Amino acid sequence: MHPISTPKSRSRRHARFLATAPLLAIVLTTLVPVLPANAAGNMVKNPSFEAWGASAPTDWSTWTPAGTATYTKVTGRDGSGAAQIATSTQGSRGFLVQDVAIPAGSESIDLSFWQKKGTVTGTGKAGVRVTFTGGTAQFFGLDAAPDWRKVATTLPVPAGVTNVRIEPMLDYMQGTMSLDDVDVQVDGPFTNLAVNAGFEAFTLANPDSWGRWLAAGTGTVAKAAGMENLNAASITTDTTASRLALTQDITLPAGGGTYVVDFASKIDTISGTGKAGIRVDVLDGSKGTAFYGRNTPTAGWERTRGAIVVPADATRIRVHAFNDGVKATALYDDIQVTKSTGDMELSTSLTASNDISVAWTKPTATNIATYDLHRAEGAAPTGTAADRVRTLPSTLLKASDQEWLPGKTYNYLVIGRDAAGAEVVRSSVGQATAPATDTTATSVLSIAANGTTDHIGWRAAASATLPLKVVGSTSAITPANAASATVLVSGLGRLGGLDQAGAAYVGLVDASGTLIATASRQDLPHPRIGLNTDVLAKINRLIANPGTPQDAWNTVKARVDAGSATYGYSIDRYAREAAFVYQVTQDPSYATIAYDAFVQSAAATPFEAEQELNTANPVSSLALVYDWASPAWTAAQKAYAHDYFERTAVFFEHVKHPNVVGTDKASNWVGVIRGAELAQHLALRGEGTYGWRDARIARISDQLRQHLDAAHTDGGWFQEGLDYLDYTNMISVPGITGCDRFIWPRQDGYFRPHFMTRRAPVTVICGPTFNVGSISGWMRRKAGLDGVESGVVRADSEGRPG
Repeated sequence: MHPISTPKSRSRRHARFLATAPLLAIVLTTLVPVLPANAAGNMVKNPSFEAWGASAPTDWSTWTPAGTATYTKVTGRDGSGAAQIATSTQGSRGFLVQDVAIPAGSESIDLSFWQKKGTVTGTGKAGVRVTFTGGTAQFFGLDAAPDWRKVATTLPVPAGVTNVRIEPMLDYMQGTMSLDDVDVQVDGPFTNLAVNAGFEAFTLANPDSWGRWLAAGTGTVAKAAGMENLNAASITTDTTASRLALTQDITLPAGGGTYVVDFASKIDTISGTGKAGIRVDVLDGSKGTAFYGRNTPTAGWERTRGAIVVPADATRIRVHAFNDGVKATALYDDIQVTKSTGDMELSTSLTASNDISVAWTKPTATNIATYDLHRAEGAAPTGTAADRVRTLPSTLLKASDQEWLPGKTYNYLVIGRDAAGAEVVRSSVGQATAPATDTTATSVLSIAANGTTDHIGWRAAASATLPLKVVGSTSAITPANAASATVLVSGLGRLGGLDQAGAAYVGLVDASGTLIATASRQDLPHPRIGLNTDVLAKINRLIANPGTPQDAWNTVKARVDAGSATYGYSIDRYAREAAFVYQVTQDPSYATIAYDAFVQSAAATPFEAEQELNTANPVSSLALVYDWASPAWTAAQKAYAHDYFERTAVFFEHVKHPNVVGTDKASNWVGVIRGAELAQHLALRGEGTYGWRDARIARISDQLRQHLDAAHTDGGWFQEGLDYLDYTNMISVPGITGCDRFIWPRQDGYFRPHFMTRRAPVTVICGPTFNVGSISGWMRRKAGLDGVESGVVRADSEGRPG
């Protein structure tokens, strides 16, 4: 999913070409074709506008058929030259013109250029017009380009044509536009399998070669203006329950394989829990289905690209331009279905939670141990550690990027590596534009000792004014002393993390001088959650003497000693109790028992569960197992756990259920799923390739705060009743107690429900038979108990330290 004309790596994109198509195994991508033997590099003369004559760049002519226009040399995107076209009225038309010779027999060309627009008004176009000899003019350009943005496309060359006219233009518009690095290169064959893919033929109620399927509700189909002022198909669905599609069946060549589906869409408003986009059904053989779309508005015309693996026994697919369970008017244009020649195709899309998702097809190589996800802005990623976002196990073929900024366009690359870290395969480069807004409502700050320095992580609420700064002191930061605290780092963006010397206490301050989050430095030993040196000492004191605590301890230990076969509860709880016994006794044999049960539970985790709750249920316990037992595990055992938690992390990032991703966070689904995810991040953050997860932890902390605020009344009532309260707390409290120690934003909502007592946390963590009197700060605050600050962040709902 990317803007209509954005960077690509020699991608097959965009022309009006008719034929028929294929697909399955969802991912959105940019193709990397093999160059033909007659490829001649960039065929444009003076492509970067470095050389100029008296009034025009060398090798370019000017044409001003109406009004007035000026053509001047300006600073380009890399500091060298560029060409600027400026017009004085909305009726003005200004063109630079160059005829480019194409080698005979060329089948397609790759066109790219960089564009930057000032304030431009009018109903015309600003970009580049392309006309093959004897053909129709085609236009390419961005709706908005306040900074340098790359535009790229691939065009089929009509048979026998050996010339193409390239015309940067500001046409019937007033303002300025700059162009740089115009590139035209010969490419290989271009074959779109979709018929009437641009909806140019629209003689009846449906576009020619397309059928209509109204699966539910009401809606209409109409012809609309497309991205090149030619046609597009407009699908309007009247309610969020409506489902309306245009469909086309395509016969594929035998043998299956990877196909790329690429289309343009434009959506101004959309509501509902479904999506608008392209769905592909494999109609025969092993069958299958995939959907490439979104449930958020686009920023003008945007392209979406999907790489699909069609089973070898399949020969037919059905392509749907589909408003599926949304109330929206979606415009569709230039639907392309082509056979891929790449070994690993990359795709981008938005998750149901509106984060950027990246997926890739499985390559043919069998020696891949890990995948590295890389990201860059404005250019292709280098594939070095400098632009690496995260490392994932070879069992995963998708991930998400949590560190996006609103409206930014990013390029992504995945590199498969072997066990020694050597590169095995490199994907195509894909691109995504982040959502226009960030809905984060909570500011979060943390600081942790990290070897000889500190790690500081932050994420500011969307309402916070930028830039930010972090201040430090030897005493707690408050609104009263924040201004006099030492500035540790300034000029910060909305989110990030960095390693540098901090202070015992730190605060996050926005551009207005408001203290929006505080934290105190924490070490990251294990155990981190629920247990610590003082709690363990207290447990050992209590169980040393006859009485209820000793009886409860004997019961727990006996259950573990009897083995998992006779345990009677889920295997993840058995693993958790074994890890607990290890912490109390420090007998490493119990850590081994906990690991064996961890493996058994991990193998049974339902990653394809109908209800995503079923996947979250064991993760909360297994996070505690890792936290409590991993100090006695081998490096290989820890690596196994890390791989498992990478899989669950990606699963949580792609949760789709409306109870979780909707704006109302009152449902217990939020507490269970986000609480379990938070527990695992806190148990592993800062360890090896798992990283710090600063942005993600802040994001789900915000969602948990909203859940606690929406689900509980001040009197302690839970909106779904006591049974769901018990279930939700059992799963979510480990994450919440971990945040109370490590990361808590300055919000009152975390300190609900108000009625919780001292006995609750360890009751939830260790089961109903073992309560030792520990309590987390979020419960303590509203229960009117002691005000000891064990965590990193404190405040009430007014932003005052609590």
